[in-house]
Amino acid sequence: MPTDFEIAFANARKQGLKTFNYGGNLYTTKYREEKVFDDILTEYPALGKVYNTNNTRISMADANRQALNKKYGGGGGLEHWFPDDEGMKEFPHPSLGKYNLEFFDPNLFKDTPTMKTAAFLDMLHGMKADKGYKALRDEFNQNWKPSELEWIKQKYAKEANQGESLASYVDRTVIDRYLRGGLNPMDDASLKSGKYNDEYAQLYRGQIKESGQTIDPYSATQRKLIKQMQDYLKSK
Repeated sequence: MPTDFEIAFANARKQGLKTFNYGGNLYTTKYREEKVFDDILTEYPALGKVYNTNNTRISMADANRQALNKKYGGGGGLEHWFPDDEGMKEFPHPSLGKYNLEFFDPNLFKDTPTMKTAAFLDMLHGMKADKGYKALRDEFNQNWKPSELEWIKQKYAKEANQGESLASYVDRTVIDRYLRGGLNPMDDASLKSGKYNDEYAQLYRGQIKESGQTIDPYSATQRKLIKQMQDYLKSK
C-alpha cells in the first residue's frame, strides 16, 4: 500500500502543482528522473536545442523489458531511443514519438549522480541534429591518429553490418564512444569506483597503461575539439 507521503505526492501531481507541503516541509512534485533531466539541461543548455520536457523521457524498464533487452537489445544498461525508432516487434520503442533514455540497470538508475552522468552522455547521440554540435563532431571525425584509424578499420572489418560502409560504421558505433569518454563529467574517484563503466573516459585521462606505457587514442586536435564541445554544450 502507498504511504501517506506517496498519496500526497500523487494528489499534488494530479492537481498540476509544482510543489506541495507535507509534515511542514515543502516538496517538489517532480519524479527524481524528471528533476535529473532538468538539472542536465540547466548544466548543458545546448542540449535544449534537441531535447525538452515535451519530447523526452527518462524511464526505468520493468522486469519484462529488462528480459527483452537481454534477448533482443544487446543487454546494455541504458538505451537511447530516437522518436522515430520503432524497434523490433518483440522489443518496441517504449514511448514512440519521443526520445526515451531507458535504463535497464537498476544500479545505474537508483544512484542519482550516476543516472545523471549516464543520461547526459547518452543524450550526445541525438546532438547530431544540432548544426553547431555536428560541425564539431564532424571535425573530430576528420582528425584521428593514423594508428587509431588503422585500429578502427580492423574493428570495422570484424564488426560492421553486411554492406555497411566504413563511414557509416564509424558514425554509428565509434565517434560517440570517444566523445563520451572525453566529455564524461565524473571525477576520477567516481570513475574508478566502477559505478559507471567508461573505458574511454579512463583512456582520455591517461588511466590505462599497456607494458608500462599510457595508452592515448586521442589526437591533440581531437582533445582541443572536446574542450570546444564542453564549452558549446554549456552555452545557451
